[in-house]
Amino acid sequence: MDLILGVLLAVISARRPGSWVDRILTILSLGVYGLPSFWLAGLAILFFSLTLGWLPASHMASVGAERWALGARWMDLIRHLILPASILGIVGAASTARYLRASLLD
Repeated sequence: MDLILGVLLAVISARRPGSWVDRILTILSLGVYGLPSFWLAGLAILFFSLTLGWLPASHMASVGAERWALGARWMDLIRHLILPASILGIVGAASTARYLRASLLD
């Protein structure tokens, strides 16, 4: 996720340097890159777990998941993995986008 998203954002940003899209992507990538990942993760937990209730806020699996069928256990594990994997991918993509954009413009 990190590499694919980072390359995509860098190419979009480098195609038209100085445009409004480039400025927005630069500001967003600098903002995400400059914040600690644990802080972004806390905001994501607050929004997606506690406010919207879409994703679980803690644990590796739901309570009692060990008694579920194999497919249901796997889906539960994937559901618990979405938030941490997304945050780490987004933070890495911001870094990749910054470095690759600078390289593409040189």
